[in-house]
Amino acid sequence: MLTKVKNFFVRIWPSKRKLIQLYSALLHNAHIKGFVTGKIFDGGLKNICGPGFNCYSCPGAVVACPLGSIQNALAESKTKTPTYVFGIILLYCIILGRTICGYLCPAGLLQELLYKIKTPKLKKSKVTRILSYTKYVLLFVLVIGVPLMYALQENNMPVPAFCKYICPVGTFEGGVFLLMPESNSSYYSMLGALFSWKFLIMLLIVLSSIFIYRVFCRFLCPLGAIYGLFNKLSILGVKVNKEKCTNCHACVNVCKMDVKEVGDHECINCGECIDVCKHDAIKWKNIIRDLRKERELELSYADNNLNEVNNKIEDNNKVVNYTISNTSSSNNNAENLETANVGKTKKNNKSLITKIATSVLMVGILVTVLVLTNVDFGPKLYLQNSVVDEFTTKLLSEQEYDVNSTEKKVKVFYFYDDFDEVILNELDSLVTNDIEIVAITKYDNKEEYKALVSSNFSDSDLIFGYDSVNQTEISRFTSDINYPYIVILDSENKVIVSEQGTYSEAYNNRYIMPLANDITMGNEVGDYCLIQDISNLADGSRLAIDDYRGQIVVLNFWYVECAPCKAELPHFSEINTKYDEVEVIAVSSRMWYDSMPEETKAYAADSGYNITWAYDNTGETYTDALFGKHDAYPATVIIDQEGYVAYKTMGGVTLDELEAVITSLLE
Repeated sequence: MLTKVKNFFVRIWPSKRKLIQLYSALLHNAHIKGFVTGKIFDGGLKNICGPGFNCYSCPGAVVACPLGSIQNALAESKTKTPTYVFGIILLYCIILGRTICGYLCPAGLLQELLYKIKTPKLKKSKVTRILSYTKYVLLFVLVIGVPLMYALQENNMPVPAFCKYICPVGTFEGGVFLLMPESNSSYYSMLGALFSWKFLIMLLIVLSSIFIYRVFCRFLCPLGAIYGLFNKLSILGVKVNKEKCTNCHACVNVCKMDVKEVGDHECINCGECIDVCKHDAIKWKNIIRDLRKERELELSYADNNLNEVNNKIEDNNKVVNYTISNTSSSNNNAENLETANVGKTKKNNKSLITKIATSVLMVGILVTVLVLTNVDFGPKLYLQNSVVDEFTTKLLSEQEYDVNSTEKKVKVFYFYDDFDEVILNELDSLVTNDIEIVAITKYDNKEEYKALVSSNFSDSDLIFGYDSVNQTEISRFTSDINYPYIVILDSENKVIVSEQGTYSEAYNNRYIMPLANDITMGNEVGDYCLIQDISNLADGSRLAIDDYRGQIVVLNFWYVECAPCKAELPHFSEINTKYDEVEVIAVSSRMWYDSMPEETKAYAADSGYNITWAYDNTGETYTDALFGKHDAYPATVIIDQEGYVAYKTMGGVTLDELEAVITSLLE
């Protein structure tokens, strides 16, 4: 029974290559919680290209996809060469070549697992060999050509053509995995013909992978094409000893890839050919060993004469050595046997220790990456709508101010580096039993700052604090430190305002006084809407939503290349025409407007829709403020006559849904 169990585990236990592939797939997608939350990892590791084909937009991905990075780098290159991205890819090429495909690529692992399903298999042939060159066509046209074409045009969004139109890995990891969490259901409305096309491609490749070994790698993968160009030059890989090779072609026959010879541009360096070579002609490349052999050859030529002399001396001593060796042979045989057994035991022990140590090291690396990518270290950055659960600052009295030690309805933090007495007096006049204001300076001379406060604000109700040398307090609210900076919290310590700018009376009228009067501000239905200014698309003039108070304001967020967005714009035009009490404002996403301003303006001008056209020009995008860092389009917000959020949705809306909300507000 134990033997059967042992044999079972031996049979199912993965090979060393499969284990490495599994480790690599986990390391590429170490942000495990992303698969549950549906949030894409945006840590510092995303600035680095991983070696394997793994979509940047996969919720678990912790590094960038090398192929996507190449396309974006080329599309945004303009007059600059993307040396950073090219340098990393070239490093992978020179060190590993297509060994990455055989051992480190998550997409390769998935295809090999699908191929294990027992079905009739399509064998390689001259046809598959010809088709294998398709990936080079895709490389030069979609990965290099199209992105460069867009790079030569000003104000155009980067077009990673292969990712956008073909990539099945992106469809699966960055599409399906992002759509699975319920929190991302708003993305469904963004799906159109392009996603359907790519989903069809993905299904075809998945099904083909069951019958054809690594169908995507062999025929379509531009990344494999790049690595293949360096296969002969790479440091790591397999190579053939021409002196031992008999051209029996056993290696080529056993290979499932479309190779003509071991180590060519189609070879993924899996190493399976090593076991079938009866002449021991195929080995892993060993740079140190190869250099040593070259050195030995050089020395052999230099020592040639010396070797001839030594050979003559050895011939003269053979008779004497023969007699001595016969005398001691019986004793030495026993000693040699014992030494060999001890050496064999030590070698086995060393091999076992090496395997254990290697396994522990690999597990350690995996656990470390998982921890680093799934645990938040360091101070939390509080953005708009987040709750400040921990914030302290030093006061001039050397005491410590704790945001949780007060129950005021409004808390204002004013960060500044210039002692502006006028503004500080205005802030001082706002302090009441419900409003607390902390003026926090980055004043270099602390004693001089104390003297200024003492002489000008001895009877002030302001709380005066000072930031540390490293500006740690202001960095809790912004990563782009620029003074002055204002933060306003409500009674529950939720961030209502967090933006760079000098204090003005507008903050008092728009935020501070409403909060002091127990008005709940936010961006959820029922909240008094947090409004940021936007700009008129036609002339760039300021559009303040407050100016439409008394009317119903419908904000529709769109961008010019969003088909679902443009499909619903006629509904908004009809609403704006039908109801005098309604003002519809179509707000173009800042990211898309900045890259395509002329196209956006042209579409708005030529559409003929009765809509006020605007674009988002805020520091953080308007949709970020309203929807909490969500970038699904289209999106719609309806604000009632008194400024409260009455309706909010991400995704498309129908004319009936819009009219139902508006008629209920007009009743």
